[in-house]
Amino acid sequence: MNPITVTIHDIARGGSGVARLESGEIVFVPFTAPGDVVSINITEKTKNYSHGELIEVLQPSKERVEPLCPSFTKCGGCSWQHLPYTLQFDVKKRGLLQALKRAGVKTEGIETDEMPAKNHYFYRNRIQLRGNPIDHSLGFYEKNSIKTFTIEDCKISRKEINDALPIIRKEADKFTQPYKVEVEVSEDGEARWTWDKKNAAFGFRQVNDEQNIQLQNWVKSNIGSADLLLDLFGGSGNLSRPLVSQFNEIHCVDTNVPNDKPIELPETFTFYRASVVWWLQNAPQNKDFSSAVILDPPREGLSADFAQIEFALSQKFSPETIILVGCDTDSFARDSFRFTQKGYTLSRLGVLDLFPQTPHVESLAVFKKTAIK
Repeated sequence: MNPITVTIHDIARGGSGVARLESGEIVFVPFTAPGDVVSINITEKTKNYSHGELIEVLQPSKERVEPLCPSFTKCGGCSWQHLPYTLQFDVKKRGLLQALKRAGVKTEGIETDEMPAKNHYFYRNRIQLRGNPIDHSLGFYEKNSIKTFTIEDCKISRKEINDALPIIRKEADKFTQPYKVEVEVSEDGEARWTWDKKNAAFGFRQVNDEQNIQLQNWVKSNIGSADLLLDLFGGSGNLSRPLVSQFNEIHCVDTNVPNDKPIELPETFTFYRASVVWWLQNAPQNKDFSSAVILDPPREGLSADFAQIEFALSQKFSPETIILVGCDTDSFARDSFRFTQKGYTLSRLGVLDLFPQTPHVESLAVFKKTAIK
């Protein structure tokens, strides 16, 4: 197929620029900005839209900015370094509201807290690098590939990580087979790394420390206080540990909780290594106590477990407040709609950016129980 020329008029929440062909068909083109006139090849057609590959920017948009990283478009990580940050965050907010509207959730009159990132580069506290001793490469996978290319530094990683890369390269000389190294900045500000271990070998924490504090503060401001807090899919208790003074008891439930409870946590804070559904089904009746819930499920959301989770919460705890956190807007919107159908009122929204230079966004909602359906 011969190249065609299109004008980009918008950015989709998935990250690509949006153009309309003469036929009226929508085409999505990565690495483009609103106002760009570009030459593209159509790479995939579906019933309702097409995907295009950028060949050349014929006339750059005034919106377009110079990427900081020389590996931009080659690397499989960042996809928005060519867009100004204000536009990035606006697309994320609009994407969340559009997803909720499509799911049937009414957001008119609902206050939405905007939490853009202060630092748009050099924010990540953890990265994974791949190395191949055959060509002495150490870096990231190329976009849509498992081929490694070498980096000198990473423009979205913290300075401590980039400063450690020369040492890591020297240590990598011992390998004779392809390897992985995970590099992390500890909470004490020291770079450390592990070779060929599972992801988050030092324990999971959000990769953007500054934005994680914003997330914790938002939850703290909106969860209220009660006798009991359930932190479901809570991991290491990232969202509930700052709340020990607001609740008489905190139960943090996840299949991946710490092996050892941190010594600074009081006896009233308990970890449970279990699936959320199993734990809720086996939990005792607690309706005599006031309760609140944090739900921070994986990317697929509550999915097929929604009915069992909501039923157990309603029958055993009757929470006054539920905070829902989601890293995928579609599953978050779907779960939000289900809560409104079960008698919960959406009272507040939040849009938090943990990953500048990418389309990823953290969606937040506060639900209050109003009736039982």
